[in-house]
Amino acid sequence: MPLNASVAGSVLSWTAPGNQLLCGTAATYQMVTSSKPITPENFARAKPLAGAPAPAPAGTRQSYTLPAGSERYVAIRAIGEQQNIGLPAVVQAGDK
Repeated sequence: MPLNASVAGSVLSWTAPGNQLLCGTAATYQMVTSSKPITPENFARAKPLAGAPAPAPAGTRQSYTLPAGSERYVAIRAIGEQQNIGLPAVVQAGDK
């Protein structure tokens, strides 16, 4: 799971997880947005956000500018090279 996720203005920031917990580099990220709280169970039903950056090595601080039309909640999750899906980090992106 991406760590220490937060939103300031329209920028989502987090600390990159690794491929194996806090080691290595995840294969990819998935980002979604929703007007309702996002959980592991409803992540796939949330609206996908395009343009997620490539994962950086574990422990690296990363950021993403939220596009216009992003809803109240935003979530990011990492997927490992073996297609293991991590838990999402969910943040509230404002009072939308």
